[in-house]
Amino acid sequence: MFIKLKKMKVIFLDFDGVITSPDTKWKIDMRKINIINDICDKTDAKIVVSSTWRFGCRGNVSAFHERLKQYFIKHNYLDDVKDTFDKFISNIIGMTECIGGLRGDEIKSYMNEHPEVENYVIIDDDSDMCDDQLCNFVQTDTCDGITERDAKLCVDILNGIKILNPIRMNYELRFRWMLMCKYPEIENNIEELLENYDSKF
Repeated sequence: MFIKLKKMKVIFLDFDGVITSPDTKWKIDMRKINIINDICDKTDAKIVVSSTWRFGCRGNVSAFHERLKQYFIKHNYLDDVKDTFDKFISNIIGMTECIGGLRGDEIKSYMNEHPEVENYVIIDDDSDMCDDQLCNFVQTDTCDGITERDAKLCVDILNGIKILNPIRMNYELRFRWMLMCKYPEIENNIEELLENYDSKF
């Protein structure tokens, strides 16, 4: 008997450099959690954790949920953000297997075992992805974590909008770094500059 699998969209999510950053001393930033929740709302996507934060859970999603709940208590988050955090946790449906090598290989292994995934996006500050994943990869700036600009790209990818230059974000991060090093006084205007920058980047 043939069983038709329900198609789904997946966010392969790193934590450090995406929902944590130096600004929060690597503590989960609820502003970033809101951004991830918004991506899920706009695309009906679920989250598969590819971050090293999954280590020790041995693929047990319930154990990872409990780890995050204890993290929330330990770090004394205010009660008014509990619903936001709970929503984030409820969207986590799995974790990639720890097989070593490239993170892209771990994601590829998950995809091979889950043919029901029809579309996906990888959100990570590292670049150790496979070549055939670049069209689905949004690289964040480690120092900033995920931004609204990144989120828009994620929504477009998950909703099937073709990205003409899949490695734009990598070039953009290098360009941002170059500008900041040479002209530190433009920090407050850098997003506007990037918006107007030629599409070759």
